[in-house]
Amino acid sequence: MLWAARALLLTEGAEPRTQEGVRTMLGLYFIRTERLPQEVGRLLTRRLDDHMSADYSDASFLSQEDAEEAIGQAERFLEALRPLVEGYLQEED
Repeated sequence: MLWAARALLLTEGAEPRTQEGVRTMLGLYFIRTERLPQEVGRLLTRRLDDHMSADYSDASFLSQEDAEEAIGQAERFLEALRPLVEGYLQEED
């Protein structure tokens, strides 16, 4: 999800260097302008928070149910971004 968000931000010329930068810029360029629904921003925030917890926690565990939920959220996130990226690519042709 992080790299998909980075790719989308590149369509605006934005190149955030951190995960927090990706989260912030996605909000500025796409959520606040209503080109993406707020739920998309919440999905990214949840997954990035989980990623950070897993990176820095000694006792990180993901159940199968949690993994399936994360996969579903990632799929919804990517589906929301797809039309914007495809539209950008068509403009570039």
